[in-house]
Amino acid sequence: MDIITAIQRYAEFNRAEMRRLIGDTNNQEAISWDELLERIKEKSTFLLDVRPKEEFEQGHLPNAINIPVDELENRLDELPSRQDIIAYCRGPYCVLSADALELLRAKGIHASRFKKGFSGWTEAGMGIEVGS
Repeated sequence: MDIITAIQRYAEFNRAEMRRLIGDTNNQEAISWDELLERIKEKSTFLLDVRPKEEFEQGHLPNAINIPVDELENRLDELPSRQDIIAYCRGPYCVLSADALELLRAKGIHASRFKKGFSGWTEAGMGIEVGS
């Protein structure tokens, strides 16, 4: 069996789990490209990168703040109370931002997510910042 066939079989085997996972995040408020760019331009949003610190340091959306999802509950006091929060992670199949939204909503904090994530941003040729 070649690698492509193995990957296809693995994907087919896990399709139900992926559908469940993606379906669970589809009811979360997602922000469009246009809306994200407008909010960045107006400086009216708090960009929350919930990826691990190492990934953030290798590259992130301009002006984003890194609070890894596994640290988020203990760092809620670092979030602004008067700015919209937009969380993002690796890309459309990454669940870190979905987990972050679930936590924030449970704490009564409104947030939305940029589903395309860091990979979508870079694939579109948008600029990034490197370091912390």
